[in-house]
Formats: sequence, C-alpha cells, structure tokens
Amino acid sequence: MARSRRDPDAPTFGAMQGRQSPGMAGFRPRATLGLLYFFGFFVLFLFLLAAPTMWQYYRHANPEDPQQQAQLERAVQDAVQPRFWIAVGLATVATVVGGRLRLLPGTR
Repeated sequence: MARSRRDPDAPTFGAMQGRQSPGMAGFRPRATLGLLYFFGFFVLFLFLLAAPTMWQYYRHANPEDPQQQAQLERAVQDAVQPRFWIAVGLATVATVVGGRLRLLPGTR
C-alpha cells in the first residue's frame, strides 16, 4: 500500500480549523434566538389566551350557515383582539426574563 506524501509546509486540517476571521470570533446569535423565543412565546400565549373563547364559539356554530359563520368570525376577532396585546406583553416579559436569567438555551 503506497503512502501519500504531504507537503510539510501545507497547513493541516486541525490548524485550519483553529483559525477564525476577526469578525467571527465568539459569534453567538443572541438576537436571532431572542426573536425566535419571542415569537414562540407569543404564539404560545396567544393560543392559551384565545383558545378557550374560540372553542366556545366554534362548538356552538353551524358551519353551513354563512350568516352565522360571519357572526362567528366577528365574535372571535372581537374576543382575540384585546388578548393580542396581552400575549405580546407576556412574550416580551418571558423572553427578557429568560434571557437575563440565562434560563433559555443559547443565552448562557
């Protein structure tokens, strides 16, 4: 079996791996993770706040009646609209507190 000859001056794979550009030293995507956590918490809290109301309306609805369907859409929109800002506030608090206390993965 023939051995391959390497150039002794050529950098090895391990040496190339250790080099980093100055801008990439210690790169941690905190802002991206923060946005992902915020939107995840937002969807979770909006679902938890709006689901009981939506379930109550949809349980008693007749899907074939177009007039009742329009009424249902308005009722759900009226019920969810104030809860939207509550969900935004809760998501903001959860993301900030989780990031500051380093409870969220990727913020440690």
